[in-house]
Amino acid sequence: MPVAAYAHAPDNNSKQAGFAISGTGDHHYGANSVGVWFPSGRIRLGLSNTLTDMTDQKFTGVGIVDAELSPSDLDIAKDIYSRMCRAAVEEPRSDLQVDPMMSYSVGCVVDEQVIEHQGRIGDLPKELAYLINDFYLKSLKLDTDRARIVAKFDAQVVEVSRAKSKFLVAISFKNGGNYPIELQTPDQWKKQFAERLEVSGFSTGGGEWRADLAGTTLINKADYPTETVDLPMGVSGTFVTILPGESVVYKFIAVPTGKVPKGTYKFNVLVVTSIDAKGVFPSMGRVNFVSPKVSRDVTFDADFPSTSQEWNEYEARHRQDMSSFPVKPGETFAEDGFYRYVIHSQRSRFVFSGRKGEVARSYTAIVNEKGEPMDGSPHWIWEADRALEDYCIVNNPCPRDGRWTWASNNSFRDYVGNNNRFFERRFVAGELMPELELNGTLSHYSWTWIGV
Repeated sequence: MPVAAYAHAPDNNSKQAGFAISGTGDHHYGANSVGVWFPSGRIRLGLSNTLTDMTDQKFTGVGIVDAELSPSDLDIAKDIYSRMCRAAVEEPRSDLQVDPMMSYSVGCVVDEQVIEHQGRIGDLPKELAYLINDFYLKSLKLDTDRARIVAKFDAQVVEVSRAKSKFLVAISFKNGGNYPIELQTPDQWKKQFAERLEVSGFSTGGGEWRADLAGTTLINKADYPTETVDLPMGVSGTFVTILPGESVVYKFIAVPTGKVPKGTYKFNVLVVTSIDAKGVFPSMGRVNFVSPKVSRDVTFDADFPSTSQEWNEYEARHRQDMSSFPVKPGETFAEDGFYRYVIHSQRSRFVFSGRKGEVARSYTAIVNEKGEPMDGSPHWIWEADRALEDYCIVNNPCPRDGRWTWASNNSFRDYVGNNNRFFERRFVAGELMPELELNGTLSHYSWTWIGV
């Protein structure tokens, strides 16, 4: 909310005496504001960041509301206004030790005309700055049940369901106010600019489902009319306008960031983006809020991942994510997994079990994928999840897709044992692991997984 929010009365375009206060701490996540008009005593709250407990927690989403000040609060507001106008003329030196990261604007009546002044709260005398801060914080806690909604924007997760090896997620964006709201379509939100559309689900058993859908392709974008707008830096964007009382429901194909246990979940969504409430002042700008958890339960009958395809895709994604976090000998593993020994461009033929918090070791007798000794400064990289075994006895179902090699036991992963590539086979999960005939004799040994 711009600091000049006091300048136009809510119901007409004429200037009125009054003042506005706005937080400036972090505009990446929205700044709440308070505007007061005289002599009416009307107060306008710009609720752009409702994620903190600074605002009335009954108010969902973000928006603009009008209310009337109580007689006692009106007296405080008049005192603040009088002091602000006096400070605008006298320009007293500030004696604040810490800048409160807030700005103000004030319209002072001089010779029957409203003269505007703007500045930082940190430049005002300490006593006045404290008085303004207390009024600002108290006003943001105003009971919105007794306020009039001017503009309101909210979101809600309306569907999460399995879609083959992924999930279908539908999010409703609703205009609950009196003015059209324009926003860029979520497929064009930029994570590098701190925009977020983070869907979260929580089960009573402690399971979590999380995915940030900002910038993700919309599978039903054509369902709603959009306008292409030229943006700075020579780029363009698509914008959707939601009329008062209406909503749009955008659908995504999503993959949760981690494993999801089966169970019953309740979902909500965190929204950080910019919106424009057309025809009202202030126009909202950057907003930051989280929706209430939906009352309808969402039940998953199976863990995710559970199928071979889901596991392969999950491990490929996680392998890429973890590739930026190598573990050197002497450091601790950040999470459970099967890790591969890497020296420069050489990778160990076998993977090794690592537990979260366990100290990574250094070995002197490890072979690369060609069966040759490895030498140099090593580190470990995450290769696969421990939930699926990397070892299987003959005639048992294969636990995971990939390349397997014949093994006489499960502790041979150095120079010892059969490391000739002749013994490699590719299997799919569920396939019975065969016996291998060596020199005309069936050997009742086992198999070990060596990679995808």
